[in-house]
Amino acid sequence: TETALAALAVVKVVMPPARGRGTVLQDLVAEAPAEFCCAFDGQLMMDPVRSPYGAQPVFERAALAHALAVFGGLCPVSGQPLMLEECARLPDLRKRIAAWVRERQARERRARPTLRCGT
Repeated sequence: TETALAALAVVKVVMPPARGRGTVLQDLVAEAPAEFCCAFDGQLMMDPVRSPYGAQPVFERAALAHALAVFGGLCPVSGQPLMLEECARLPDLRKRIAAWVRERQARERRARPTLRCGT
């Protein structure tokens, strides 16, 4: 529909509020596998949900809620009517993302030099 197309045309302009700017998670986004990033804003997901319109797209729940509010209940990717409640939460993907983040943080800690008093 024209409404859906108009909403999709402004997706680049109306992005959700930034999540985690300047945090360790923000730094990890560049290294994150694509499957760990939100289809709408490209950020690392912490609460992924899947659209009922197929295996993809997967969104960060908070980003999708924002997009649905901005686009009048239309999916920001497909333009189809969508309610957040229709989207399935993905606990297995959430666990994989959390494990990946923990592993990256542990690697970063091991890479930092340790300062000792008196040396």
